[in-house]
Amino acid sequence: MAFVPLNFDAHKSLKVNEIDDYSFVDTSHLFPLTLFEVGTLGLAFPLIFVKHAETGQFQFVAMTGLEPGKNLFVKDGKWIGEYVPKILECRPFRLMADQNDSELMHIGIDTDSEIVSQKKGEAIFSKDGSHTEWFAGKKELLSGYYEQTLQTQMFCKELVNLDLLKENSLSLNSAGTQRVLNSIYLIDRDKLAGLSNEDFLALRDRGLLPLIFGQIASLGNIKKLVERDYQ
Repeated sequence: MAFVPLNFDAHKSLKVNEIDDYSFVDTSHLFPLTLFEVGTLGLAFPLIFVKHAETGQFQFVAMTGLEPGKNLFVKDGKWIGEYVPKILECRPFRLMADQNDSELMHIGIDTDSEIVSQKKGEAIFSKDGSHTEWFAGKKELLSGYYEQTLQTQMFCKELVNLDLLKENSLSLNSAGTQRVLNSIYLIDRDKLAGLSNEDFLALRDRGLLPLIFGQIASLGNIKKLVERDYQ
């Protein structure tokens, strides 16, 4: 992927197609998610936390495979699951921080994306240089997704502050093969149960308890992944 800041002079002739081939993520087994997706993605995928090796920051992700390099929800280029992570709906765009001012955001476009061309699709710019109505909808999606991402980061920080994330290893048996998933983080149920009334009620009042319980409930989907991997 080659994201560059979007501008009229360089990209006035570009068009964007809808995604009909998901081969570009057939090796992706983890997808970032936002709090607003817990209710949907949690029905289909295990939701876990992973820790960035360099920054130490936690990320909330949906598992679509049991190992790197294998997405069990893409077959022959088609997404075969009922739910698609919203991050894919944002393609081929994303918000990028300005190189000189990290608080200033620009819209970036992946000019190497297979859905970007000069021949067919939805136009980004009108002839007068203004954004098209279609792209205005994309900008609204990007803005909403960015805000939701910030809220999700705050959620992760709150869990860390309350010491509610615990590193786990899961032992799975798939097609007679024993597999261990390492370096994943889950809600520590014992520490959740041991929270003070003040901390527990604070989570409730901020609307975070359904998200916590949604993450815990989503782990039942690990069995579904194992079964899908066996097929």
